[in-house]
Amino acid sequence: MKYYAPEGMKRQLEAICSRIPNAFFLNVHCIPGEGCAVVSFNSNETAAAVMFMVNSANTTGAAGNSVASSSVNVIPATEAHQQLLWGPLMERVKKLEEKWRVWHAAYVAHPPHTIRQAWTDAKARGLRLEEELRRLTSNEDIKEGAEVAEGAAAPPSEERLRRKLQLLQERLECKQIIDQTEGQMQELYPEAHAQYLKTGPMEATYSTSKANVSNHRRLIFITDLPCRLDDAELLQFFQILDLQPVHVWRDPTKETSVCVEVPSVGHSFAVLRQLDGSGMRFCGAFFSRDRVVGGRK
Repeated sequence: MKYYAPEGMKRQLEAICSRIPNAFFLNVHCIPGEGCAVVSFNSNETAAAVMFMVNSANTTGAAGNSVASSSVNVIPATEAHQQLLWGPLMERVKKLEEKWRVWHAAYVAHPPHTIRQAWTDAKARGLRLEEELRRLTSNEDIKEGAEVAEGAAAPPSEERLRRKLQLLQERLECKQIIDQTEGQMQELYPEAHAQYLKTGPMEATYSTSKANVSNHRRLIFITDLPCRLDDAELLQFFQILDLQPVHVWRDPTKETSVCVEVPSVGHSFAVLRQLDGSGMRFCGAFFSRDRVVGGRK
């Protein structure tokens, strides 16, 4: 298409797409040196409709007579031009996918709900050991005081010494578990590990929203998730893509499909635009503003 500055180009595209049902553009890459821009649309049908509309208006006068071609012309993008548009997007998605793989490997090795369970158990056990140590030490002090008063202080019994040593060793083990689990949780949630340790779930959960959809245009349908993801996995999957879910509904008929409502219509487009270069896929999952059966490109 004819070259405009990026914002002007987007306004032109919005005006064109508003005249075509279910049409919208995704990304624009302007090439000033060539006097053109590369544009991606939501479907091949939209691209064909835009091409027909612009080229028809370009070559036909108001009375329907053929006129000389103007500088505006729409043609299919070459592979080189497609690479200019989609190449940077694909590279960014690859980096985000690697970020997910690293996080998910750490998650599978040490799920946060098992980390919290181990941390909570170690904390409680440590407190019980501390209390027993205090009682043991207190009893020794009382007995030693009585024996001193009688002038016949005796050394602590071997049994009490063994028990005290055992308690100290077990307390050390608890501290090691606490330190280890805190490190594991920090690896998963660097900014919020303390919160997850104190208030996170004790088991994997698979919840679904009970709310009604407030705006269908803010929905994103996701199919072909890598596996059945629990709530913690799903939220991290969304966070990496900056999805900012308002509500999440799980498909009761397919455990790898969910529907997400995002904060605004504009945000739904922002999510799809970043996946434009990877065919609307992230780690195999397919994203769409329309409900689909299975995945597509």
